[in-house]
Amino acid sequence: MSDVKRQRSDAAPADMTALSSLSRWTSGLNRRARTGWQTLFPYFSLLGIIIIFAIAAPRFLSFGNAVNIASQSSILLLIALGSALVILMGSIDLSVGATASLAGVLTATAVPSLGPWALCLAVLVGAGVGIVNGLLLTVVRIPSFLATLGTMSVLSGLSLIVTDGVPVGINDDRFIELASFRFLYNIPALVLWAAAAFVICVLLASLTRVGRYIYAIGGGERVAAVSGLPVQRYKFYAFMLCGCLSALGGGLLASWLQSGSPNGADGYMLSAIAAVVMGGIPLNGGHGGIGRTLLGVLVIGVLANGLNLCGVGPYVQSVIQGVVVIVAVSFSLDRSKFSIMK
Repeated sequence: MSDVKRQRSDAAPADMTALSSLSRWTSGLNRRARTGWQTLFPYFSLLGIIIIFAIAAPRFLSFGNAVNIASQSSILLLIALGSALVILMGSIDLSVGATASLAGVLTATAVPSLGPWALCLAVLVGAGVGIVNGLLLTVVRIPSFLATLGTMSVLSGLSLIVTDGVPVGINDDRFIELASFRFLYNIPALVLWAAAAFVICVLLASLTRVGRYIYAIGGGERVAAVSGLPVQRYKFYAFMLCGCLSALGGGLLASWLQSGSPNGADGYMLSAIAAVVMGGIPLNGGHGGIGRTLLGVLVIGVLANGLNLCGVGPYVQSVIQGVVVIVAVSFSLDRSKFSIMK
C-alpha cells in the first residue's frame, strides 16, 4: 500500500510540471497570435477600405487619385511623425494642431516680407512651442497631458489674436510653389516634404542615440534614469522635434491652401494620435515603429478620399471616420501594455 502511495506522490509533481509547461505554451501561443493579429489588423483595414471604395467609385484606383491621397495625407503625416516621437517616449502632445495653426498664420503674415523664407519662421515657431512644452514637463514637472492642453489653449488664442479670426491670404507664387510645385508624374512638392521627413524620422528612431534613448525612456523611465540616461534632456528634445514637425506641417498647409487660417489645422491633433496608435505605438510608449505611423495615416487618408468620391456629406463623413478610427484602434491596441501616459 505504501508503495502505491509513493508512486502516486512521485507522479503528482510530474503531472503538475507537465500542466505548467502546457499552460505556459498555450499562453505564449495566445500571446503571439494576439500580437500577430494586432500587427496585421491595420493592413487588413487599409486593404478592406481600398476594396470597398474601388467597387463603389471606379475613379478611386486611378493614378491621379493616388496622387490626391498622397497630397491630402502629407500634412497629417508630418504632424503624426512628431506625435509619434513624443508618444514613443510615453508622453503626449495635445498642442500639435494648435501649433500648426499658429505657424500657418504667422507664416502667412510674414510672406510679404520674407517670401519663401517665411517657412523657416514656421519651424522656429514650432521649436519655440516645443521648448515651452519641454520646460513645462521637465522643469515645472507638469504631466504632458495637462501641460500641452494648456499650451493648446494659449496657441489657439494667439492665432485668433494675430488674425482677428480672419484667414490671411497668400499671393507670393514662390511661397505657394513650396507645396504645390509639380514634379515628375504630377507629384506635388508637398508629398516630397512629407516623404523626406518620414525617412529622416525613421532613421532617427532606428539608428541614432536619440531614437534609442526615446525608446528606453518609454519602456521604463525610472530604469532609464537609474541607468544614467539623461531622461529630462531627451524628453525636451522629443517635444522640440514634435513642435518643429507640427509647425512645418502648418507652414506647408498655408502654402498648399494659399492662406493661413487661425483654426485651419486644429482638427489634425486627434487624427495624428489615432494614426500613431493605429500604427502600433501604444500610448504609454516604449515599443512600436515610427514607420508604421504611415499605415495609420493612410487608413485615415484613404477613408476620407473615398468618402469624398462617393459624395458623402462632411457631417456624415465625420461620423464614419470616427467609428472606423475607434474600431481600428480597438483592434490595434495591445491592452496588456496600456497605461496612462506620463
